[in-house]
Amino acid sequence: MDIGDWNYICKNFKILKSYPTNVMEVDILKYVGLRIENLEELKELGRSNLEVLIKRQKRDVSILKEQLEELMSKPIKDMIKNKRKIKEIIDKIKIKNTISIFEDLVAKSPDKRPYIPQLRPYDLFNVGDEVVVYIGDSKNSIVSKRFIVGKVIEDYRHHDGMVSFIANEKWHTGDYYDGRGGFAGLYYPGIMLKWEFEYLMSNPSFLELWLRQIDGFEHFKEDIKEESCYFKNKIKINNE
Repeated sequence: MDIGDWNYICKNFKILKSYPTNVMEVDILKYVGLRIENLEELKELGRSNLEVLIKRQKRDVSILKEQLEELMSKPIKDMIKNKRKIKEIIDKIKIKNTISIFEDLVAKSPDKRPYIPQLRPYDLFNVGDEVVVYIGDSKNSIVSKRFIVGKVIEDYRHHDGMVSFIANEKWHTGDYYDGRGGFAGLYYPGIMLKWEFEYLMSNPSFLELWLRQIDGFEHFKEDIKEESCYFKNKIKINNE
C-alpha cells in the first residue's frame, strides 16, 4: 500500500469538519452542477438560487460523510482494499464542504432573481399566482402568440412536480377547461411566474446566464430571446 495515500486518508479524515482553504475555484464550480464560469457569475444567480445550492451542498456532504465513516469503521484490510474509494470521497467532501464560500456569496448577491428551472422548490407555484407559459411548440394552439398569461390552479399533482394553470384566453382546441387550461412539469423552463418572465425580459445578461443552464428546448430559447428583443424595443418606443 502507498503510505502517502494512507497518511492522506488518516490526516484528512480528522479535519473534514473544517472548511478547506486550498480548494480551487474551478473545483467548486465543477461540482455545482451548473454552467458557471467563475464565482462572480455564481453570485449573479441571486440569493434564492444560491440558498438552494447551499442546501444541496450540505445534503451531499452529510451523505458523503456517512459513507466515509462506514468505510473507516471496517477492519484495516477492508480499508486498505477501499483506499481509493475513501480518498475519492475525502476529495469530494473537501470540495463540497465549501459552505462558507457560498454563504459569503449569498450576502453579496441580489435579493430576488428568477430560479434556475432545475433549482425550483416544489412549492414555487401557488394557487392564484400569475404565470407566463410558452406555447410555441403546442400542436393544438389556435393563437399566434408564443407566450400566454394565466393563473395557477389547484389540479393534478399540485406541489407534486406539476403546475396546472388556466389562461386568460382560449388558446387550444382541446376541451381541458374549454380550451383555456394547461399543465407543465415544475422544472419545465417554459412556465414562469409573471414577475420572473418580466425580469428576464428586462435583463438580457441574466437571461443569457439563465438560458445557459437549460439543456434542450431550443425553440423555447430562440423564442424567448426574440421576445426579449421585442420587449426591449417596445419599452424604448414607449419612452420616446
